[in-house]
Amino acid sequence: LWSAATLAFHQQEVLKTLTAKLDWQTTNQFGILDLANASWALAKLQQDDFEVFHRLQKQLDCHLQDATPQQLSNLAWAFATVSIVDGVAGVDGVDGHTTMARIANEAQDRIPQFSSQGLANLVWALANQNVKCDAFFQAVGDRLVLKLDDCQGSDALAWAVDIAQIVKSFNDISFHHPCVSWSTHALPRVGSDLDRRLRALEEIPTHPTQKLEKSDISDISKSESVGSPKVLWESEDRCVLLKPPGWQVDTEG
Repeated sequence: LWSAATLAFHQQEVLKTLTAKLDWQTTNQFGILDLANASWALAKLQQDDFEVFHRLQKQLDCHLQDATPQQLSNLAWAFATVSIVDGVAGVDGVDGHTTMARIANEAQDRIPQFSSQGLANLVWALANQNVKCDAFFQAVGDRLVLKLDDCQGSDALAWAVDIAQIVKSFNDISFHHPCVSWSTHALPRVGSDLDRRLRALEEIPTHPTQKLEKSDISDISKSESVGSPKVLWESEDRCVLLKPPGWQVDTEG
């Protein structure tokens, strides 16, 4: 299933056959890696078999403490995605909110170990399912304030994009944290810094004596495969845009 999801394989008869093999005897032998991979793959392939998710959730009770940050993020994303596909606030027969709350508890002490995307996906999943985990959201917000003050280097673009997504999730559930207003000033600063570094990269051939960390700057354009500008977040009082390399900002409008 994991391979099928990774390869975007969507032949329904084959997928149903594979999903049917996830019976109690099989899932009872699963460790946390198997549980995370199976949950992510089923959600990615839109195989919303509630009985299978019920079995996976039962096994999580014994293994969740062993999950890595990426596995916690994938599990939360999977449960939230299946809920959206089904159109209800939880998987049939599964106490999804309890599972999600446990994921938040496990993640809270390991927030610095999360990638920016993993953290953004986890916050989105918890916010989307209206999970009450204010202590976790507060810890994430505190982490963002620190990261916004030091958002530079080759991972600056990835962090800026994912910070915008996290702040949007906070805004969607009316969770108030200083990082929301702080981001209004910090994200434009990060964008200006990225523009400056990209312009410097373009000038390298005509200024061979200029000392720049070329490898770090080159990573900026690789970190987001977006061909044209896109809106990351739009609300009544602000709009966050992603401007890929090569696009210019019109400052005269």
